[in-house]
This record gives sequence, structure tokens and C-alpha cells, in this order.
Amino acid sequence: MGVFVLAALVARTPSHEPADVQEDRPLSDWFEETGLDWQVVVDIESPVGRHQRFRPFHGDVEFRGVDVRQMERVTGHSGETWMLPHRANAIVGVRGQTIEVEDRVEFRPFADWARLQREAIRFEGLTDFDALTSALDGARRVIRVSRSGHTFHVEGTWNPALSRGEKPNPSGNAASSNAGQALRSQVAHLLSTHPTLNEIDAPVPISIRFEAESGVGVEIEDLRRHAQGRALIFDPNPVAESGNPTLRDGDPVESYRVWRDLERLRNDGTLRGEWVEAYTDVPPLALEPFREFVYRSTDPRFEQAMAYYHGDRSFQRLPDLGFTGVMDGPRSLRVHGSRLDNSWYSPVTRQIVFGSGGVDDAEDADIILHETGHAIHDALVPGFGSGDTRAISEGFSDYWAASLTGHACVGDWDATTYGPPCLRRADEDMRFPNSLIGNAHKDGRLWSSILWEARKVLGPETADVLALTAFFHQSTDSSWEEAAMGLLQAAYRLGVGEDVEPILVWRGFLAQEISLDLAPTDTLRVDLAGVVQCVGHPVERLRLTGEGVFQFEAPNQRSSSLSPWIVPLAPAEVSEDLRLGGEWMLTGSRLDVELVWSKGPAKLRAAMEWETDTGVLEWTILEVSHPEALDPAWSGGGLQAVGPFEFVDWNAEELAWTGTRGFEGTHDHESLFRAGERFRLESTEDGQLRLTRIASGRHLPGRGAFIVAQPNPFRGQTEITVFSAEPWTAGLNIFDAGGRRVFHLDRRNLPRGVSSWFWDGRDADGLALPAGKYFARTRSGQEEATTPLTLIR
Repeated sequence: MGVFVLAALVARTPSHEPADVQEDRPLSDWFEETGLDWQVVVDIESPVGRHQRFRPFHGDVEFRGVDVRQMERVTGHSGETWMLPHRANAIVGVRGQTIEVEDRVEFRPFADWARLQREAIRFEGLTDFDALTSALDGARRVIRVSRSGHTFHVEGTWNPALSRGEKPNPSGNAASSNAGQALRSQVAHLLSTHPTLNEIDAPVPISIRFEAESGVGVEIEDLRRHAQGRALIFDPNPVAESGNPTLRDGDPVESYRVWRDLERLRNDGTLRGEWVEAYTDVPPLALEPFREFVYRSTDPRFEQAMAYYHGDRSFQRLPDLGFTGVMDGPRSLRVHGSRLDNSWYSPVTRQIVFGSGGVDDAEDADIILHETGHAIHDALVPGFGSGDTRAISEGFSDYWAASLTGHACVGDWDATTYGPPCLRRADEDMRFPNSLIGNAHKDGRLWSSILWEARKVLGPETADVLALTAFFHQSTDSSWEEAAMGLLQAAYRLGVGEDVEPILVWRGFLAQEISLDLAPTDTLRVDLAGVVQCVGHPVERLRLTGEGVFQFEAPNQRSSSLSPWIVPLAPAEVSEDLRLGGEWMLTGSRLDVELVWSKGPAKLRAAMEWETDTGVLEWTILEVSHPEALDPAWSGGGLQAVGPFEFVDWNAEELAWTGTRGFEGTHDHESLFRAGERFRLESTEDGQLRLTRIASGRHLPGRGAFIVAQPNPFRGQTEITVFSAEPWTAGLNIFDAGGRRVFHLDRRNLPRGVSSWFWDGRDADGLALPAGKYFARTRSGQEEATTPLTLIR
């Protein structure tokens, strides 16, 4: 085992907020300093490693709420840190990167350990323990430490035979016997005020809370678990159950109720159990001694049964998947807690409130499961809410609801108030960053769509494990990019990284990179993850041939003879010694391809950019060397087998052409071999095509230099390319619209031809600059070249 790192992460008492502490020393040394006896209370294996939980004791007093959890710290190649459950030290490879793993522990400390010892000693003096053992079987003292303070409890098994004198007093002295009798009378009185415990006729586990000053028992709690009941409820809702989207609140929907078993009830007749405590702000409280909860959907108690069943199944999904210890106790679910048509989870009270506006939110299982998703997120990443985590939480909660019901449509009963069929869907075609609009609920669809796509590939159980494990890689203020990389880390730990990586490629978080080296007879084919647009036509596959033909194939078109889109450059006649190379990068809704035609010493380099959401194509001639060795005629682009052809005069100085569905053009040497020439192909509103020259190039044999930036406008980074007819030495400066230099790129010796810099929209201090107009300028001697830049955010 490695060196333990102690980290005080969250204080449990609001009056003490200790700073984070990290010490490289054995855990046992630190335990000894606290003066408490630390014992292992949980030692399990989970899908992502081993979990150990330590709990402190003082004598026979147990402290709850200040556990130590042993974890891993995982550091990636760029310095990011993720918290993961403990397991043996290992080196894990993720997409070729190295991750170092070391042991770590995390705890939520009570600020003053000496104070805990004093409280334990005081508790021992409050009650006669011999009397406790006389009144309760297996009695033990427990101090429950919470964010709001601490309370004294004695837990044990109450045997009704004691109150009837049928069981002898185990103590041998009269004093203890008298004290035990007094305590038994006190327990009997508390039992008489309890809704169902006053009628028990068999031993039952209970907890007595004692008033800290007087030592008098003031409250009794039934500790029985896993009692079972039944309820007649919606699962998930009338619209989903019937398949009828025209149903509305107030219609006859009672026939869509179904019987469901209620697990883990306390057996006190209420809808309270191991994971969920259902409450209501609209009486009466559901109370059924025989645990059969049968109500019409118009009865306020119906939503209590709904909340219990679906809340319980949501939280029970965690241990079913191998995640134990996530929920440290039941969560309160308040139905009819607001008149608004809205529901929420409170990280302060750890309570879920359901509104009654429109369709009662707790009548729709999707809404209940969604809100419990927030509670699960908070349990795994306490205090989340900064960065992009609000949207990520909305997306996870939508996915959690959809996964547990098996339907991608979330909230189809609640949505009848707004307009069916769904509040949101978990299977929408969302891309990063283009689909983001700054609304947490709508942006969350990006995360739910990633997880739902993973569910289709991996199956529900593995995808749910992945969704939960990904939170181990997130912090309270994770960004979209960090969350996506954390999901990938989690996927590789679970052995499904190769399945998840293509999803993140398609969603825009990872680039699909392909190196090109094609002979004239070669073909590269790529199936896209979904249907996109190319100048007004649907596209599902790409095919690039060694002859320079790009084919953007529509769905259900497998024949290579149908709809070949030919862009941006292709030779009129291909010789055997002409090769096509370059790089292909697909990121989210953008494809960037660099094409390099070579024949002996001759080289023609061009770049193509395709925005798959708008369908716009642009291409630029970047570099030409020894053009005399290249074939004399090159196709400038074309769309075949869609309509009649019109010839395009590529030699025109001002090219702006709109035509029918089909065109072709030809470059000669004079028009083709001008570096910096840039074209755009797009569809018009009337269904025609528009081809435009958006930048004029220059012949390199002359003097001077000029700059081309692509993409421009840009988000993220742009490549600034300098074309030079002669070798020269220069740097590149970036100026804002007011003429202030905001960045300087390195000075270098430039050969004849082309050199490139990359700029990411940041200033000299590494701070992101605001959107707006900028200028890139390079100078060598008396020669100067400038190009405008547009930065978007």
C-alpha cells in the first residue's frame, strides 16, 4: 500500500470550517492522535474498486456522521485530479495517457475530537447502563453527529415480555433492578405514543433519543427494516402506460394504476423506510397498519405512495449496481410541498419538494426519479453547483429517470400541462458546444443524450454504472470538457472505453483523426454517428477516393454511384504516380480535412471545412510548389446525379454564382495555383446552390506575403497561415480593434511558401479575450501583411 494522504474536505459542524489538510504519514498515526478507537465498519468491492469506511468509538459509545472513507487520488497527464474509490496502487492507461494512482482518504471531521470524547463521557453518566441492558436486549450507546449538532441515542431490541414480567432481570443487584424497572416504564410510555409500536407483540429493534441535560428519554424510533407493503400507483404514468398522448389531468385514468410492492418499509404503517420518508403538506398522512396503500389518483395520499415507491426504487438501484454507502440515510420526499408547477431538491435540507401546479408532479414517476437523481449527484459530489455541474446534473437526472423507466421521453404525463409529448427527451441530437444555450435544463440534454447513447451500446446496467462512476471524476465546479474526460476515464476503468470514445467523438468532445495516404485506386469510408447536413441534403456516410472525390452519401444509399459530392479539388485525369495524403479531423459538428496532392517534387495543399449542422462547405488553397509538374486541369468542385449541370467560370475574378442542383468547374494553372484562394459552397433558401469566392489568392512567384486565417470567424483556436514568395524572418502580433497589442507569437525564420501559427483567443497572460474583431499582422523589413480576425464565444 502507498502513503496515505489525509484530507479534511468538508466540516460537518457549521461553526467550524477547517482548511484542507494534507499530510504524508500513516493513517494509523493520525487515528491515534484523535484519541478515539477507529474501527472498520465497511469493507466492500464496487465496480470501480475497493471502499473502506472507518468509524470512531470511545469505550462503548459509537459516533456516527464522522466516518473516514478510504479513496484513490488519480492524476491525469494534464494535472487534473479525480477522486475514486480505494483500490491497490496501479497505473491505468486511458487513450494512451498515463494516470498515476495513490491511496487517499476522505473524511468529514467533527472539528474538535476532544469534544467528542467529553460528550461520550457525559453520555456514559446520563444513564445506568445496567438498567439499559435490563430494559433492552443488546443495548448500545450511539452519538449521532450531524451538520446541525449531535444527539444521544440508545439502540437495542425491545421485548414486550419485559413489561409483563415474563423475562427475568439479568442484573443481580436491586438498584439496577429498580433503575431497569423505571427505564422499562419510560420505554413503555414512549411506545404508547408511537403510531404502531404500542401494539407490538414480538421483539423489535428501537432507538431511544435522550435529552442531553437530564438524560430523560424523549423520543423513540422504530429501527425495523425491510417490511413490505403494496400500493396501487402509476408506473410510470397514464400517458406512457396507455400510449395515448391525448390524456389530460382530470380524465378517467384510474384504470392505469398498477400494483407495486413497497420494499424496505419501517412497518409502522407509514410510507417511511430505509431510503425514503414520504411526507405531505396536504393532509391526511398515509397511514395503513396493514401496509396496503390503495388510493384514487385524486386522493392526496396517492402521491405519497408514488413518491415512496419510485424514490425507493431509485435509491435501491445504487446498491443493486454495487454502490453501497452512497445514501447515508433516508431522504425526505414532500408531496404537495408547493403550489407551483415545479419540484426541486434542496442540498441544504437534503429534501425533495414536489409541486402541485398543473399535473401534480408526484403523479409522474419521471419527475420523482429525476429529482432523486439530483439527490444521488449531491451524495456523490457534495456541494456541486458551480461550473457546468447544474446542467450536468439536469442531464444525469433526466437520464436516470429514462433509464429506470426504459423510455427516452421524460415527463410525458407532467408535460400535458405544457404541450405533449415530453418535457424533455434523453435521446436528442445534441453537440458540444453548438447545442448549448445557457439554460441548465435544456443544456442538460447534452449529457443525457451521451448517457442514453451509451445505454444503447452497453446495456442499462453497465451504462448506469458508468453514469454513477463518472461522478467520481467530477468536482463541484467541473466544466463540460472535464466531465466528458471524466466519463471517458470511468469508461476505461470499466473496460468499455473503446465503446464510449466514439460517442464523445460524435458529441464534439473528442476529435476523430485519420491520416490520409491514398493511391488513385484507394477508398476511405467513414460511417457517421447520425444524419447531418451538406448544402441542404441529409448525409450519413462519407467516402473519399484516391482520385479526390468526396461522396456525401444520404441515408439508405449504399451505392457509390449515387450522389457523389466532389469537393474541393480533384485532378481531371489521375496518373498512377499522383498520391493524395493529409489529415482528417471530425470534431462535433465540424469536419476539417487537409488534402496534400503530391507528384514527385510538386505539391498542392488545400484545406476543406464542413459545418455539419449548417451544411456549409469551404475550401482554401494553402500552398503550391512546382506547379509545372502537376496535371494541367483540375476540377474545382461538383455535385453530380442530382440535377442538370451548369459550368462555373472559376477564372472570373469576382465569383458569385447561384445555380441549379448540379455544377462543375475547372481550374487552369493561372486560376488554381494561387495560394490563399478561398471558396464557400452553401444552399440558399429557395433550394439552389451558391458558390462564392470569399478570399482571393496570390501567385507565390512574385514578391511580398499575405495572411489567411482559418477558421475565421473562430471559436477555440484559429490557424494563421503566412504565404511568402521568398524566405524571411518575422513574428506575428495580434491586435484588438483599438490597436492595442494583446498577444505576440514567436519569431521564426520562414521559408518560401507557407508557415502557420495557432492562436487560441487568449492574451499574453493566458486570459480569454472577449468576442470581437482582432487583427493578425506580420512584418519583415519593409514587407507587412495583415488579416482581420473575428473571435466568437
